[in-house]
Amino acid sequence: MNIQALESEIAALPPDELARFGAWFDQYREEKIDDGEMNPEVEKAHGEEVLWRKEQYVRDRSTARPMNSAYFDEMRRSLDNA
Repeated sequence: MNIQALESEIAALPPDELARFGAWFDQYREEKIDDGEMNPEVEKAHGEEVLWRKEQYVRDRSTARPMNSAYFDEMRRSLDNA
């Protein structure tokens, strides 16, 4: 199966199945990243993002948000709706 076919299959999933797939894929990616199998380009982008966010926080601490389960739930919902 190629990427385009996979994208089509994912796009056709009903919302409940898409949510299940998203949860599974998040876990899968987390396991791959934890095993040190992260793509070097992605790893570099993550590092750059962390540094950028640190700079933003140092400039204006009011931009900081607590990172609790509600924060991540909100992030997942916004990604699901993207």
